Amino acid sequence: MKTKQNVLNGYVDAINAYINNDLPQPTKKRGLYSVPSSPTSHLLMRSYNAGEHIEQLKWRNRSKAITIGVDVKKDCVEVHYKSNTAELTINQNNIVNNKILSRLLIFVLIQINDQCCHNGNLFKTTASFSLQELVDEHIYDSVQAAKVGIDIAAKSLLSIWLKGTIKKGRRNNSYQYATIFPVINVDAGVCTIEINKYAGPFFLTYFTILPDYCFNLHHKAFNLLYYIFFMGRMEKDKLKDKGYFTINLRELSNFLMLPSDKEIKDGNGNLLIEKTKNPKQKILDVIEKAVDEILSIHKEYYEFSVNDMNLQIIYPKGDNVNTVSKLDNGYIRVALCGHLSETFINISKKQSSIITARKNKKIAIENKSLNDNQ
Repeated sequence: MKTKQNVLNGYVDAINAYINNDLPQPTKKRGLYSVPSSPTSHLLMRSYNAGEHIEQLKWRNRSKAITIGVDVKKDCVEVHYKSNTAELTINQNNIVNNKILSRLLIFVLIQINDQCCHNGNLFKTTASFSLQELVDEHIYDSVQAAKVGIDIAAKSLLSIWLKGTIKKGRRNNSYQYATIFPVINVDAGVCTIEINKYAGPFFLTYFTILPDYCFNLHHKAFNLLYYIFFMGRMEKDKLKDKGYFTINLRELSNFLMLPSDKEIKDGNGNLLIEKTKNPKQKILDVIEKAVDEILSIHKEYYEFSVNDMNLQIIYPKGDNVNTVSKLDNGYIRVALCGHLSETFINISKKQSSIITARKNKKIAIENKSLNDNQ
């Protein structure tokens, strides 16, 4: 006959056996994060990658559809962004070289999406997570390091001010200068972060995905993986039709803020970006190493077939192809299939259904107004 004490002893023995690895450890189910994606978050990612070289963003922008300007002032830096769908100014007075900031920003956006967002809209403005979660996700090595890291990161995140206009469908959202994250607080091992409710539409513009091993990667590999899935959202039609898309190596190098293979000067001949002495080692080898790291950890951790993602660097053919030609004409061929490509297509369908629902709601309101006035 079982007594309460016997049952309790059984639980204790089971827990001790589990702690001492005497029982088989369950395999952690791998999955995908849903990540808010927008010109605002991407501009912040680029700013964090640039760090003290933030002035170079203007000269590293190769897109004809996007204009980026940088004004370095006495007490702050302003980054200006303009495209056919958004016009933004991000003001920041605490620029630091902190490689963790970019992944911490993505982690925070994932938490906001999970806890505060429904169908692309904020229903509350605060999200919280334990410092232990940051350790479990390999963002920090210990709870104490996470606490110190959050204190440092908070100074940067709290100093971000945003103004601008974004266009989504027929709707325009405007946002005057105000902080994006007005409150970041750590108490009893739990971090609580607040997003300004008026800033929500500037971050919840679109959505992409990231494999949940992303935070296990080193800095360059993490940012490469982010860029792959940032571009993947925009190239979802190619993924659907062909099963792959491509990323130009020079554009990738500029996003990763790798050294330059050539001098860049302004109209007056002033040197803006100096040429690195070893472009193959400082640029191409770094990209190749990041690709290898992603493929290795994808194979090791991902529950789905390793063939769901294939990354292949394609260089121009020829015996005398130099680094300049490889960067200008080379590319990464990103092939996604199975669960990964299906998720992108489903996100696209969901986004379309949300836009259609909003249009139908607007038409219904307009029709009701017309009927009321008759």
